[in-house]
Amino acid sequence: MSRSESRTRHRRTNEASVASNGGAAHGAAGHRRETLPDEHSSLVGVLYHAMQGAELYAEYAMQAEQSGDADLAEFLWEVQEDEVARADRAKEFLVERLGVEDLIEELEEEDLEEQEEPKAGASRP
Repeated sequence: MSRSESRTRHRRTNEASVASNGGAAHGAAGHRRETLPDEHSSLVGVLYHAMQGAELYAEYAMQAEQSGDADLAEFLWEVQEDEVARADRAKEFLVERLGVEDLIEELEEEDLEEQEEPKAGASRP
């Protein structure tokens, strides 16, 4: 089965499950949860889980490196990079859809300025 066929099958299974449960879905542990209200929540979920995955895969990669398994470490770093790219893409979508591009740029500029300022009480040469 191709990846596309698998996604379509998975999506249909989830849609049928949600429909048969009166609009609610069940999580991995079988707990009932409400469906997501909008695309913003979906993007937040993708961003959150991609960041979690990236952190976890980095840990796995470091463990593989420590055990001397270079091939596995390389694979895990690639998977980790995929998750970082997925998180970045979700963040870009979210920023765009929320219309906060200017605010994000302003906050990033302030953060850079704070990093460049000498710390209070630090001695100067």
